[in-house]
Amino acid sequence: MQKATLFSMEAIDAYVKELQSGHDRTSTAPPLTVENILCRIYARFYSKEGQPPLPDGLPFSLKQVPSLASTAVLQSRITAMIQSAVATRPVVTLYELEAEVCLTENVEMYAELGLGCSLAALPCVRHLFGVSVGTNTAPVTSTEFMHFLLFDTNAQALLSGGGDAGDAVRAFACCYKGGKYTSMQLGIHIQHFPWLLRFVRQEVGRTSTFFSDLLNENAWCYKRNKVIYERVMQSLHTAMMSHKNYAEEPPREVKFVVHASQEEAIGDGLSA
Repeated sequence: MQKATLFSMEAIDAYVKELQSGHDRTSTAPPLTVENILCRIYARFYSKEGQPPLPDGLPFSLKQVPSLASTAVLQSRITAMIQSAVATRPVVTLYELEAEVCLTENVEMYAELGLGCSLAALPCVRHLFGVSVGTNTAPVTSTEFMHFLLFDTNAQALLSGGGDAGDAVRAFACCYKGGKYTSMQLGIHIQHFPWLLRFVRQEVGRTSTFFSDLLNENAWCYKRNKVIYERVMQSLHTAMMSHKNYAEEPPREVKFVVHASQEEAIGDGLSA
């Protein structure tokens, strides 16, 4: 504690600015999150081990170190976005969240923010998504994952036999991009899997019923109108064969007549 009195807040702030200005934001170097910056400050000004000098709090207020305070505000804002998305969306991916953060913060790449090369550098993300700092996340969206659950044949066993969120993500990982990414690299968070599974089962049931009804209706219409369809094709073929159109002449209409009984004309489902 006696060593801490030798340094002013201005010196600490200057040190943080030095760290931030010299940080390679496109490298795999440790991200300059609030946690990592504090460890560097502790090691530089308080103890070689980088441990906090006070067990229950900071040795200074964040407001006393403006450069650190601005980082804390940015990190808190991004953390709030992530927590809100995780709490309110049935399915969300790290790829989607990173794109949203870049759009909100008006940067092209997340690394430009100085908080690491990806969202995986943030403690809350590692906790919520089960990823590590160096995880190479896949460019997958929640729409692709939902499309898999709804329409892919590999998901049918999962829907009929049950399973948990991990089973769903692993099954998707085997199919996505030829199994190029692990389930952890997909960076998928499912808020409440039993509810999601119930929703998907209902949608699959409704979709199956819809297409079954549509197929039956089309088959019935074809059977009912088969004779009239054949007569239309025969009449059109006869008219085309007898029609002569020379290159120097403008295109002319091809007229043909279909003979049908009154019952056939009424029951064909077409305009009489």
